[in-house]
Amino acid sequence: MQQNGDGLWIDHLVLTVRDLDVTVRFYRDLLGMDEVVFAEGRRALSFGRQKFNLHRFGSECEPKANQPMPGSADLCLLSEVPVSHWMQRCQAVGVPVLEGPVTRTGAAGSIRSVYVRDPDLNLIEISNLEPVGSLPDGFTLVSGGQTGVDRGALDAALALGLPASGWCPPCRLAEDGPIPDRYPLREMAAGGYAERTRQNVIDSDATLILYRDRLEGGTAKTVIHCAHMGKAVKLVDSDLVTPVSAATAIRAFIVGGNIRRLNVAGPRASKEPGARAYTQALLMAALMPADGGDS
Repeated sequence: MQQNGDGLWIDHLVLTVRDLDVTVRFYRDLLGMDEVVFAEGRRALSFGRQKFNLHRFGSECEPKANQPMPGSADLCLLSEVPVSHWMQRCQAVGVPVLEGPVTRTGAAGSIRSVYVRDPDLNLIEISNLEPVGSLPDGFTLVSGGQTGVDRGALDAALALGLPASGWCPPCRLAEDGPIPDRYPLREMAAGGYAERTRQNVIDSDATLILYRDRLEGGTAKTVIHCAHMGKAVKLVDSDLVTPVSAATAIRAFIVGGNIRRLNVAGPRASKEPGARAYTQALLMAALMPADGGDS
């Protein structure tokens, strides 16, 4: 039996508010949350795989907290978007920044934060995870260029200005046609997806595998190649962790293992439509420069 809290995560929190409409507008306009209506007209604010359920003060749903009060919440929201963006967003929508950016200590390590108050004066902290150490010299992302996880990895590398490489099949073959030329990949002289997958494992120090729920197909074969070659491998199940939550562990994996060439693999878009966006968000957070990119 688990005793340390592993396997637990927050599904939703309840905010007790004075005005449902005002609260919805604030979180929608500032933070981009989506309103959700459920259970015969109850309202909530959705973001990622979490939500805030909203209770109107004085007519709360049962069961409820012992003393629900507007303005009593103090919440920290992690974002892969730099806090400098959120400061600009606050200015654009007329929300004062109380403090920040400042360095604080979060559950997964050091965070860079700004603070605002919502219409009920709840304290809302918007934060970035600070990178754990600098990336090894010459760090390079390796990918096969397929749709889905492969493209997300390459998109992150290009956006961050990091070196990228990898082998792809002849004619730059992918399920959506030839891989675009902006991705700096090398064509193999012969072979297909299977040969490409194996070669990228060979040419890397370690492999990061992003998947959802279960390993199958070429993703499962990648794990087998890593085991046979004695290469380090890190598995991330997107059903269990958000990109931001996984970012610190990935950074520690790279820095702690002095990994200079990281192969990134996982399902193609036809098998997992959200894989590309998830991968890019995770790697943008994990590989952000040590200064946080807020200057």
